[in-house]
Amino acid sequence: MRLELCRGACLNPPAPRWCHPHWRQSTKLEVSELRQATNLLFDYLAQVGHTEVELDSDHYWSIPNDKLYSVYEDPSDFTVGQLSEDLENVRAFVWVSTLLRFIGSKIAA
Repeated sequence: MRLELCRGACLNPPAPRWCHPHWRQSTKLEVSELRQATNLLFDYLAQVGHTEVELDSDHYWSIPNDKLYSVYEDPSDFTVGQLSEDLENVRAFVWVSTLLRFIGSKIAA
């Protein structure tokens, strides 16, 4: 992730650049950065001897994409997702993000 300086003149006192109001996060993610992050996850799993991950939960709340990133509005219209269905889609090379989020939450715990 990269930080970019705004185009306007800064009149505020110095602050760490990651919280300075005139800095913003880039909206681009290089595929190589994504590959590196997922490789770190898979390397860690292999290093600690995890050759499989048990899906001990199945259903989860899902927020529709048009509401997911509208953080200034309370989310509504929740739907229910299902990890076992996501797994079937991954096996068909369709969907992996919810499974990676689940695995990441288990590692962070």
